Amino acid sequence: MKNTVRWLVLAWIVLIGEGCVLAPPFYIAKPISGRVLDAETGAPVQDAIVVAQWKLYSGGMGHGGHDGSLHDDEVVTDADGRFTLPGWGPKLRPFGGVLDQNAFICVFHTGYMLETRFDDEEMNNSLVRRSQWDGTEIRLPRDTSDPRRRVSDLEMLLHCGAGRNALEAILREKTLRKDLDRDNIVFSLTTNRLKELKR
Repeated sequence: MKNTVRWLVLAWIVLIGEGCVLAPPFYIAKPISGRVLDAETGAPVQDAIVVAQWKLYSGGMGHGGHDGSLHDDEVVTDADGRFTLPGWGPKLRPFGGVLDQNAFICVFHTGYMLETRFDDEEMNNSLVRRSQWDGTEIRLPRDTSDPRRRVSDLEMLLHCGAGRNALEAILREKTLRKDLDRDNIVFSLTTNRLKELKR
């Protein structure tokens, strides 16, 4: 009996450490729609790249971190600046990982600053994911950044689950902005990721 209790306590500690006690076995995400506008003029921004990443949290309570993602998606805005990231799921939750937040969203267009959005509230126990940014407008300010800030923005986009459109936009920045450090690791990582996508 004593051994059984010990094993149950040990199993409970392991499950808590892995974040599995209350997390659902799979996740479903609802579509996220919105509109991208120029912050100054209010005009729609066509061909803005909207990247969403549902990041996984793993490693246990108090000492874990975000490691990989359950789902990444990328869309481009239409002539009216509108976009819809499609819903997905059900997707099995990997052992030891939970979605502790909804989608992390990056919006990018050449000539504008990168805009990011993430939900304020943690939702690691929710089976169905709904973004608080669904149905909202995202206003992009014009890019007036120095080279270091711009490379930092591009790096953020790269780590936001960038797909083919975003990767190609990052490389276009390298051509358009002569002041950017061309040997920067962001550009070599982008080139490598694009090669992997083409395989």
